[in-house]
Amino acid sequence: MKVTLVNPNYPTFFHSKWNNLLMYNRPLQPICLATIASMVRGKHEVGIIDANVLKLSFDELTKQIASGRPDVVCVTSSPIDRWQCPFPDYSPALEAVESAHSAAPDAFIIMTGPHGTSRPEEVLRRTRYVDAVVRGEPEQTVVEVLDRLESNAMWEDVAGISFIRNETLVSNPDRGYLEDLDKLPIPAYDLLPMKKYYYEFLESRGAFSLMLTSRGCAYSCAFCYLPMYGHKFRARSLDIVVQEMELLYRTFRVRSIYFLDLNFTFDKDRATQMCERMISAGYDISWGCTTRVDAVDERLLALMKRAGCKVISYGVETSDSQILKTMGKSVSPDTVRSAVEQTKNAGIQADLNFLIGLPGDGPEKIETSWRFYRDLDPYSIGSSLALPYPETRLYEIAKQMGMIRNGTWKEIVGLAGLVGNDYTPKSLKKLMTRQSIRARSWYFQKEYGKYYLANPRFVKWILATGKRLTIDILQARVSNPNMRKPEPTEKSARVPVHQ
Repeated sequence: MKVTLVNPNYPTFFHSKWNNLLMYNRPLQPICLATIASMVRGKHEVGIIDANVLKLSFDELTKQIASGRPDVVCVTSSPIDRWQCPFPDYSPALEAVESAHSAAPDAFIIMTGPHGTSRPEEVLRRTRYVDAVVRGEPEQTVVEVLDRLESNAMWEDVAGISFIRNETLVSNPDRGYLEDLDKLPIPAYDLLPMKKYYYEFLESRGAFSLMLTSRGCAYSCAFCYLPMYGHKFRARSLDIVVQEMELLYRTFRVRSIYFLDLNFTFDKDRATQMCERMISAGYDISWGCTTRVDAVDERLLALMKRAGCKVISYGVETSDSQILKTMGKSVSPDTVRSAVEQTKNAGIQADLNFLIGLPGDGPEKIETSWRFYRDLDPYSIGSSLALPYPETRLYEIAKQMGMIRNGTWKEIVGLAGLVGNDYTPKSLKKLMTRQSIRARSWYFQKEYGKYYLANPRFVKWILATGKRLTIDILQARVSNPNMRKPEPTEKSARVPVHQ
């Protein structure tokens, strides 16, 4: 069969005028799709269209899908870099589905990602063109569905999928998380436009790539969305990781990598061994990762620096000890201070990210947190609104407070930053505007100098960002009229339906 995998074109910035929720869409590889492609390319003719990095309009995406004449189209509502914090508005994914149906009316359409994982019926009702929603980790489920379709066998009993049959939602039992991640092959990077991806905190020399060496998070913070990963920490063997890094370094000339693990140093011994192997291999790579402030120490940080680590992103959330305790974030401000100091002493940049609008939060506490993080003198201080994602304790708190009416993804956007505190949308918008300006100014001064407005590199960045925003605006105006109301009857699939 001919299979086309699609990463939708999301805006460079997701912005809600209701409460000034702002989320940045980085141009990163959809390695979940590339992994699926690697798993099936021996059985099927497979291609990947990354409409996000290519910034394809509705018509451009439709033409590209049509040119492949696919039997199956698989659209992700959110690639793996957004599994933990997906955009609440998945309209671009629905537009991609519309494109797929327009391009190949008889194709079997699959949707993967967080949105259908937590709200399969909502996704299926919003577009009748999706034949099956894949819940949870997508790789094994998508491969099994494709195998069933190829052999013209019954696909409706595959674990981990949901679909509409006779106007009724059918959700099969969940598929368990993959215990042995080594069963996943190295992603098919050759099917991606590798030269177009980048990460602003890492050097631009050579190509950039994401890598994932583990999945899962053993912690239980109230605000983290984990249904795509699970709570059990699962790691790939270092032999496979180094093999993938070797491929990226030698074949694709990758010179900067961001490790997408939720907690890169959760297993300190493993992180140590990985850094030692990177040093031994002699890779000239700058890299970054995400981890917790209580999962690093001076020795490990020094080794990470030697291995090429340039930046570490820490989720610090708030400097208020009571809020940290209530939200299940078992760290203290002193731990944050120590980790940031050790990180800087090792010669690594510290990127701090905190949440605004947690239960018990208020303007004075935000100001206290900002001053606390500012005095630590990190490389970057980012902030975002706390979203009550489905299947999180923050969502349950909102539900208990009577704030949840229907539990849709759209409703979640309106509740960002408003659960369990005295903020109003107006006051929150004012606060976020001020905080965004402060955070941007801090980063610009760190990256481009005190007089950054006169720095040619800053001007170049502004022009590039303005170009991306202009493209987003124009495409939004062009694409939206093409969104047609789904047909009232179920799409007749090319593959026989088994009752």
